[in-house]
This record gives sequence, structure tokens and C-alpha cells, in this order.
Amino acid sequence: YYAYDERYNTAPLAYDPRLDLVICFDFNKSPGVAVILQEQHRMASDGEHARYKDLPSEVADQFTAVIGEIWIPEGSNTPLVCKQLIEEWGHHRGRVHLYGDLTGGQGSRIDESGSSDWDVILKRFSSVRQWDIYDQRRRIGSGNANPAVESRVNAVNARCFNAAGESHLLVDPRKKKAFHMARDLEGVLLLEGTNEIDKKSNKWLTHVSDALGYYISAEFPIHLASNSFTQLRY
Repeated sequence: YYAYDERYNTAPLAYDPRLDLVICFDFNKSPGVAVILQEQHRMASDGEHARYKDLPSEVADQFTAVIGEIWIPEGSNTPLVCKQLIEEWGHHRGRVHLYGDLTGGQGSRIDESGSSDWDVILKRFSSVRQWDIYDQRRRIGSGNANPAVESRVNAVNARCFNAAGESHLLVDPRKKKAFHMARDLEGVLLLEGTNEIDKKSNKWLTHVSDALGYYISAEFPIHLASNSFTQLRY
């Protein structure tokens, strides 16, 4: 992710209970991951004060704020990731939007009942009464319709720093926040001479940035001047 720069893409961030929550998935066991974010403004959602007044001028007024992540190093699965998400974010009241690998529900049955990863997620999250779940697969399509890797990477790079010299992506790099996301965006490589991400040289990399990329490529594709996510409350 060549456009990522810690000067313009990292900052201490705060969860805003008034805003929608977005959870992004990449299905894996070592590590098991999920990414938690919100669309935020420099001005707090109460409209009364600038929460992020010390951000660099290159950071746009509205940005994708990666405020947390789930990281289970070994022996993970989708039920464990869901359990941790509910434990850490079950206090949120309002809309929760779900994004991720669209093929997670195809051909990968994870228990004897025939449930898929997405089946498990929706069943587990339905128990959180204060969450209003929006499964974005219904809008952007399902099955094996993931964006091409090159398109996904380009969309993330454009969100990091665009041609107008603006950053629209901030990651909280602190431990127990989004430490692994910051490490991913700095360390993920392409296989030499290709547009394919190197998935083998370091098993800890690529997973959280892939999860983020599914969201960004759906809501901020670089070939569109506008996107549907402007309807979210921020």
C-alpha cells in the first residue's frame, strides 16, 4: 500500500456511540480477524466541538476511522471472532454494517449443520438486541463476486492519499486498537512482477487489510465520484 503514510494515516481515534458501526471480515484461522470502523468527521457528531483539531491539514474533514480490530493469533474460527466482537462491541446501540469476503458463504461449511461463515455471523449477531444489522451483501452482491485484488488495493491506496493530496483513512495504531492494521498497511507486498498480494512470506500479514479493502472497494471505488455510504449517520 504505497500511498499509506503514518504521518497522514495514523492518529489516536475515539469511538463515537452516535455513529453507525462497520464490521469487516476476512475468514482465516491463524490469525482470526475482524476490523471495526466508523465514518467520522473532524467535528464531533454532536456538532459542538472539533474532536480531532490536531490532525494534519492533509486529513480530509470526513474520513474512514479504523478504531479497532479482532486478532486471534492461533486456532481461531468464525464463532470465536463473533464471540469476541460481541464481548467488546455489544454495548453499541444502533446500526451495524457487515462487509467482508463474499465467498465466505460458498463451499466452506464450518459445522455439521452445514452452516457457512456468514450463516454463523448472522445467527450470532441476531442475539444482540441493540444492534440493527445491515448485511451489505444484499446490496453489493453475494457469492464469488469479490473485487479483483488490483481494484481493491487501488481503492485502499486512494483512500490513504488521493490525487487531491487528501487522506480519507485514519488508523489508530495503538495496541488493543488497530495495531495490526497499521502494520499490515505498512508491510504487505505484491509478488514480484504481478498484481497479486504476497500471502506466503509472512502469515501474519494481509488479513486485516484484506478485510478493510472489501469495505473500501465497495463504498469508495475509485471509478465512482460518489458512493452510497453518504447516507450513513456521521
